[in-house]
Amino acid sequence: MDLGKFLSGGTTYAHAPKNSALAKVGAAVVMTLALCAGAQAESRVGQVTHMVLPSDLISSFYQSLASPDSTKLVVVSSSSADLNRILATMPASFAKQLQSRTGVDKGQDSGEAFMRAIRSDPDHVFSYRLTASTLFGDKQTLCFTSAAESIQGQTKYSPTGVTFLPIKAQGSMESIHNPGEAMFFTTSHELYHCAASDLYAPAAQQQLGDAGEAYGLAVDEMLADLAAVLNYASQDGNFTNGLASIKGMRAAGLADIEHNTEDMLDYVVSHLDPNQAKGMSSGEIMKMVNSIGHELDPMQNQNLKNLFIVSAAEKATLSKRLYGENVALSAAIADTAKVLGVDLSGANPEARAMKVIDATVTLNVKNSVLKRELNSRGVAEMTKLAEGFGVTLPVHQQMRAATFDTSVSDTNVTSPWPSDSLLKAGDRITPLFNAHVASMEAQQAAKSGMTLR
Repeated sequence: MDLGKFLSGGTTYAHAPKNSALAKVGAAVVMTLALCAGAQAESRVGQVTHMVLPSDLISSFYQSLASPDSTKLVVVSSSSADLNRILATMPASFAKQLQSRTGVDKGQDSGEAFMRAIRSDPDHVFSYRLTASTLFGDKQTLCFTSAAESIQGQTKYSPTGVTFLPIKAQGSMESIHNPGEAMFFTTSHELYHCAASDLYAPAAQQQLGDAGEAYGLAVDEMLADLAAVLNYASQDGNFTNGLASIKGMRAAGLADIEHNTEDMLDYVVSHLDPNQAKGMSSGEIMKMVNSIGHELDPMQNQNLKNLFIVSAAEKATLSKRLYGENVALSAAIADTAKVLGVDLSGANPEARAMKVIDATVTLNVKNSVLKRELNSRGVAEMTKLAEGFGVTLPVHQQMRAATFDTSVSDTNVTSPWPSDSLLKAGDRITPLFNAHVASMEAQQAAKSGMTLR
């Protein structure tokens, strides 16, 4: 099944030949939902908020990755055909939150108004949480996300028809990704925002004021990035590919303070064993990251605070060298450093430049086939970037950059850097999706067998 085409349609149904793969998927979904409807209704009797589960395939896929057995978290795709029904039947406490935040209530023109209210850009990737406690104190969350759908909408094509995804924040550099990989790490990232047990942005704003909120936001983003890296490690048994994708994207965000996560991420990952994540399900990883976040105690962890704001200051200096002064960014960093109790005099932009170059080269080595397809001049590009930063491109980085430089060779060149042998780009999301469909089909077949007996 072509997951990309399915997602790009923005619907949860399709007409197909009776024996086609898509028809089988549709039958599995409909049968499974019909067979499970009674059980779902029974489980909701004891829930004060009476959350209604969406019935479309993508939402059920998200649910299986975020928290498959949870009655406390419901995940809804932004393109779900059930969106109107979910909004119309959401618990009263959620409806009140939604109306107070966005002006949208369940009596308005529903799904379309809701989407307009919570995102300014149709291609914007988001997760939007509504959380409340029941009469007995149990916290429940309803989360809307556009994880895979938005990536599909932003995918571009090379002159020869090869797909790629460019990511660029204002005042920052661009990073290029394999769309299947981008869909994988974005889905893992956004679903963690749904499954997070604690949100640190509001805690930081309350404890440190407006100037401290950026730190809390960055911690939330770092933990979501960690969920993505651990999902890579679940498949690979190492952190190499996950860190290459995430750090390559984050390092490029020179002026994006709220997504300045890579130093904090390195700090956390350095204390973890990738083998612990090997073979874990996505839902198990979400719980693991929640435990890690709690253990980190970000609001009291001065190491995290130092790593965050010093790296933000260093990257802002590099952004200034490339794109010019950003007065608002510099002021925000100074204010945040003050409330975090961090002295920025030790910031080292030149050392940061080397880290940014390394992260950029590593991502591009991983995507060397794609970069070559886009006619990259790797050595010249990285040399120019280093000069813009005010440093000299090291020889070993020139040699690595040659792997994605079509002016060096017409054929693929192997990187001389030993750890680069672990780098591999590919579609990691479709196998997960296919496994979800197979699981639903198996459940339907088992249930049918029980019914026949």
